[in-house]
Amino acid sequence: LSDDVSVKNILGYRTVRDELRDDVDGTESALFPQERNDRGHQVSEEFQLLGTAGRLDWITGLYYFREKGRTQAESYAGAVDPGPLEPRHVEDYVGPAYSITDVAGENTSYAVFAQGTYELLDGLKLTAGARYTRDEREATIRNRTRSACRFTLDQDSDPSTPETTPALTDCEVTNDASFSEPTYNISLDYQFADSKLV
Repeated sequence: LSDDVSVKNILGYRTVRDELRDDVDGTESALFPQERNDRGHQVSEEFQLLGTAGRLDWITGLYYFREKGRTQAESYAGAVDPGPLEPRHVEDYVGPAYSITDVAGENTSYAVFAQGTYELLDGLKLTAGARYTRDEREATIRNRTRSACRFTLDQDSDPSTPETTPALTDCEVTNDASFSEPTYNISLDYQFADSKLV
């Protein structure tokens, strides 16, 4: 923006996609085949305003981060070995103990920050900074066999009564939480030679 003030923007994007199939019993027989599919992506954005004013170097900015993903894992215990031609998907196996765990999550983070370094004397600098961060987390969990949900819930909101197994159509639970924290740093450093700093 000028000789003393600059704008910097850092944008990030990452995506993950995989499909894994294996037999976790460690033998040549398909006793415990498993299949896992992962999908996820992350986006981050950081905007910075930074500059100098005499003996002061300063930076301030905003930060945003969001990630969303889902993992689906299917498995059998005690599956029948299909022979030399392996099935393409886990559901093609025949076995007594089929299960699927399906977890989806979303995390979001916001922050605002500022920091300055002031040179008190030649080589002697004081740095102070502050940041406020808020995180929001959410996870939805589904875990079932072909015919039943594999967990219990407090469906009547009464802790004095036993939890019950939800119907297969309602076999999911979602939890969320948020966290926020102001953080800071302060430091004093003195560089009394080119290769010596305390």
